[in-house]
Amino acid sequence: MVYRPLPDSVDFQEVSIGYPDTTSIYILNLYNVEKTVDIVYNSSTHFGFDPAVIGDSISPFDSLELRLWFNPDSTISYIDTLRVSFNDSLYNVDLSGFGIGAYLVLSDDSLDFGYWEPNGPDYPVRSFTYSNDGNDTLIVYSIESLDSAFYFLPDTVSQIVGDTIAPGGESEPVEIVFIPPIEGLHEGFISLNANAYNAAPNIYVSGTWEPIPVPVTAIINHDYPNVVLNWAPVDTSIYGNPIEVDFYLIFYSELPYNPDSLYFFHGYTADTTYTHFGVAQFSEHMFYNVIAYIGEIGILDALLSQSEPLRWEEVYYLIKNASHQMKCDGVKWEEVYYLIKNASHQMKCDGVKKID
Repeated sequence: MVYRPLPDSVDFQEVSIGYPDTTSIYILNLYNVEKTVDIVYNSSTHFGFDPAVIGDSISPFDSLELRLWFNPDSTISYIDTLRVSFNDSLYNVDLSGFGIGAYLVLSDDSLDFGYWEPNGPDYPVRSFTYSNDGNDTLIVYSIESLDSAFYFLPDTVSQIVGDTIAPGGESEPVEIVFIPPIEGLHEGFISLNANAYNAAPNIYVSGTWEPIPVPVTAIINHDYPNVVLNWAPVDTSIYGNPIEVDFYLIFYSELPYNPDSLYFFHGYTADTTYTHFGVAQFSEHMFYNVIAYIGEIGILDALLSQSEPLRWEEVYYLIKNASHQMKCDGVKWEEVYYLIKNASHQMKCDGVKKID
């Protein structure tokens, strides 16, 4: 029988991702003279060894411990070959192992709760689910909201903490309610802490406590070639809350109102009257839509600076996103012009229609 100074193979079997496993093999000196370990190496970064043994001598009929480790980063099988030069001979040791782990996937990366105000509908509720795309059981340790305006329903935390999801499984819906403590934009993240080997994903959440003004009823008066619009001041929201309107936005169209009508932005005023000068000279029919607006004047000036008139859908999108960026990112007024110009250009060129 021929004795090998090393084993033929080492199988680490299943090892959890993020938790390296170690084991030892022994290099045997079966000779009656001292021998030296010349070279030890392998090619994979998922297997490794203690390099301190290189150059060590082994007394006759003694052994030298060689520490090995296996560190998977994915749920696959791994193989490699450890090569040891000893006694002027090269010996191969086959290495193998299998990575296991839970992989957390969230159904949404963001949740928009829209607008809310007192006396209106119930507090907005949104939901998400989480699933396990790994090959080991997912265990949820905790769930956290990083903004006090977003709450979990009473049974949510007890439902989630300690929940286990088998590979390929999905959770029940997790419900979040938006209860803003003060007016304005609220935003934050929902974080889920689990034993998953992937970086913990977050869900961006946002919602606004902001009143929605009641619709404006404008009276059209002809003063050829001009048209004069008049309306009563708006001082309440659609849910009866008192508000202060900053401006009124005027939109026009040559077609009567219907869901497909294209109403274009013409201008704005802080008064309750507006004159469309010279309109009767180039159009037999003109229809108007007046919208009460609460916000900054700089955004409106930027909108009016565009080379082409903007549709109502574009104005709504640009106002909302420009004001959001100013509040959240500290964008200056001069930067708003650039933001609006580029966003409106993209909507025209790419056929994008964005209404949140």
